[in-house]
Amino acid sequence: MIHFNWGLHDLKQYKDGKIVPGEPVWVPLADYEKNLHTLVQQMKKTGAKLIFATTTPVPEGAGGRDPGLEIKYNEAALRVMKDEGVAIDDLHAVVTKQPGIQLAKNVHFSSAGYKILAEQVAGTIKTALGK
Repeated sequence: MIHFNWGLHDLKQYKDGKIVPGEPVWVPLADYEKNLHTLVQQMKKTGAKLIFATTTPVPEGAGGRDPGLEIKYNEAALRVMKDEGVAIDDLHAVVTKQPGIQLAKNVHFSSAGYKILAEQVAGTIKTALGK
């Protein structure tokens, strides 16, 4: 079983190796989608069951990332996962339904938030394993 995600760092804005708001993202959307296809095809060779976790929200004030851009990256990822037949664990939806679990102006979570996300991931994996 491989439960994985790429996205939150791909949409960071960089200049000269530093996070700088307003600069281009590290990995443009078209490249992100292409890279995901490649990565999924590599992981499939392991024979493991694959589960993609959607990228969690980027709130206002997080710095170095445009709020809401993760939605476009998730849309691209969902297209790839559909094409590749990969299961989805929608962590973005978990956080959006419980916005208080994410720290203010931050992509990280409170202790309670991490617990909720861990329970979600564990539940998804248990279900996939038939337990």
